[in-house]
Amino acid sequence: MIERTRQNERGMALLLSLILAMVVTSMAIGMVLIAQNNSLVSKFHSNEAMMQAAAEAGLEQARDTLNGTPGLVPLGSGFTTLETNVPTYDADGNPIPGFTRSTYAGLSGNITGQYGVFASVISVINSPRGAVVVRRAELSQESFAKFARFDDVTTPAIRFARGIQVFGPLHTNGVLYVDDAGGRPTFHADVTTAATISVAADGDFMQGYTENVSVIPMPTPTALATLNTQAIAGLTSLTGGALGTTIFNPNTRVEFIPVDLNGDGDYDGEDEGFMRVYQTALTTPQALAYVTGRRWPSVPGGTLASEDPNMISANCGGTWSVADGGDDDWWTADSIYANRAGTASQKRTAVRNALRSATRRCFLGGDPRLYPDSTFRAIDNYGSWLAWPGWGGGPPAA
Repeated sequence: MIERTRQNERGMALLLSLILAMVVTSMAIGMVLIAQNNSLVSKFHSNEAMMQAAAEAGLEQARDTLNGTPGLVPLGSGFTTLETNVPTYDADGNPIPGFTRSTYAGLSGNITGQYGVFASVISVINSPRGAVVVRRAELSQESFAKFARFDDVTTPAIRFARGIQVFGPLHTNGVLYVDDAGGRPTFHADVTTAATISVAADGDFMQGYTENVSVIPMPTPTALATLNTQAIAGLTSLTGGALGTTIFNPNTRVEFIPVDLNGDGDYDGEDEGFMRVYQTALTTPQALAYVTGRRWPSVPGGTLASEDPNMISANCGGTWSVADGGDDDWWTADSIYANRAGTASQKRTAVRNALRSATRRCFLGGDPRLYPDSTFRAIDNYGSWLAWPGWGGGPPAA
């Protein structure tokens, strides 16, 4: 029987030491690689964040450029290049090494504009390593239709006074002149001016006002020409006229109001209207004054225009009292004067009392409220409401 003697196993300690050293070395190498990977990931996310911020800054800069440069976006299809491969900067204004930015803008969506005007702005950031970040923003163009009144040029001779009520936003590119003569004017919505308000204390601004805002330029002739193209497509291209070449005697007025075209009691359907147009074919001063509700151009014999300018106005009226020979209903001045029996003096008294009553009002030509029953009339003594060519049904509802 052979017995195994107890003795040291030569070489085992060295082998274990080598294995342990290799394990420790591998762990150290792995830790180094992990640390390097974390560093690369951190740098990647840092660069990504910088590129995204630079791209979004490009969108804001492009929006500011478009606001400050009307007409920069081409009409119709196509786009314009706002900048190409320009340096980018960080929040401190320092250039970011190797980063470049390009921005583009063009109309998007329905480019004809009948549903609004929208533009797409694209900002592209390139890095030295070939990374690319693209950001896009949709912008909508504000319309003049949002203003109840818009004035490009103002004059001290024309002031808001005599208790006038302005409903809806108002903007002027010039000085806004306010006067409390005859009653304080009231502005029920936002008021902005690119200049200042003259005697703002004389008016009541229910939503406040803002002075020295940016000028809103009037549309260019090219832009207006595109509107006519859209109007033709919608059968709403209108040709107005005037007495001779005097622009202060228009024969056409447009009133924006929901219209129940088919008489079904619904004003929001696709086949309903949003405007109506009154026009006179006459060229007499009375007919033209009636359209826009201006001071009546004539007075009856024995009446002074300086004292009773609207004695026979077809636009202004009030309650014709029983005491003056009436029926306590609302009548226009010309109807009172024509139907009041008696002398010219009695006629004048009846009209004066009506125009001084609490119910005195003036309306534009064709307004249903000018008639005793306040119902819509397609044709009156001076003109008519134009029929829209696109509707083949009956007359509009009242």
